Amino acid sequence: MGLPTYTARVAEGDGAGFALQAARGTGWSTLKGIVNKGATAVGVIVAARFLDPSDYGASALVLGVCSLVVLLPPLVMCDVLIARAARAGAASAAAGRMVTLTALASSAAIAAAIPVVAWLYPNFPRGTVIGLMLVFALRPVLDALSVAPVSMMRIGLRFRALAVIDGGSQLF
Repeated sequence: MGLPTYTARVAEGDGAGFALQAARGTGWSTLKGIVNKGATAVGVIVAARFLDPSDYGASALVLGVCSLVVLLPPLVMCDVLIARAARAGAASAAAGRMVTLTALASSAAIAAAIPVVAWLYPNFPRGTVIGLMLVFALRPVLDALSVAPVSMMRIGLRFRALAVIDGGSQLF
């Protein structure tokens, strides 16, 4: 497919081992990052073109506030599960409960911030700010649902599938 490959031999195996998997994973991750950044740039330009300035400003405000309020992004738990790969299956239930609780707390914090943000920024359309913050409040919970599957895919070195799933979800 034209992605960068690396055929270094590993100490054990036929040369297609871990080094090749890591190089292919890097290629897929890089491609996903480039596509996502391009899609983000197009999205920003389209949003700026079709939204009026107050709606565009409200979206930037909401993005900033929600980024500040979420203190423990659920996907951080993926790294913990990967570091404990041998026990990841057994630990995923406990990790799932923990990320669900932190995600619910983050979502509640975003929801609690809605009246404060609406009061502090009366120049922005109140309905737009409230609606956008409610949508953003869903993200931590949705991210929490993906922790165990994403961790297992990363442990299994399924980088292409991860790039397609993650890239596709960000595009839509």
